[in-house]
Amino acid sequence: MSAKEFFRLAAKGAPICSGPLEATPLHCHIARAGISTWPLIVVDELINGNYLIWTLCARLAESGLDQDWTRKFNTEHRSQWVQTQRIVQQTEGADRWKLDIPLPPMPQAVFTYMDKSMAPRYLTIRSATAGPRLGSGFLELLQFSSNPDRSPTDVFIVTLDEEGVPGGTGVAPGPPPMSVFSRRSRRT
Repeated sequence: MSAKEFFRLAAKGAPICSGPLEATPLHCHIARAGISTWPLIVVDELINGNYLIWTLCARLAESGLDQDWTRKFNTEHRSQWVQTQRIVQQTEGADRWKLDIPLPPMPQAVFTYMDKSMAPRYLTIRSATAGPRLGSGFLELLQFSSNPDRSPTDVFIVTLDEEGVPGGTGVAPGPPPMSVFSRRSRRT
């Protein structure tokens, strides 16, 4: 399904069932208060906001750069993540859009990127309980990632928001240095 067709159907609230959207992988630095090195991860499956936040949380834990988060994720959330991945892998094509992905460990992720005018843009992806999961932030992220003019080397800065999570700080790191947005080749 083309991106244009997908967004036309999504805007009308029509069922989306003719096939997966062709989107390029997203390269993301995960920013967190308290860690000075932001891991670069690749997100290659965009199913819904909950699955996206789960993926970011898991990849941050796997990076090992935030030992407290790695320990917490492995202790409290790893089994749910493994079960969620199994369900996604067993589900074919467009049926993945209909999956009821459980709430992720963090309530939202804020994506920051530079638009063509070099102004920062922000997309907030919020977790959602059962029901329709394609919020406006997620749809905009899908649209951005499926844009044929987008460079596959574009990098997002993603801040996982812990506000409202027991034990969370609710504190986001400061604004990223502009050099982070240049290209993937400048990995930390």
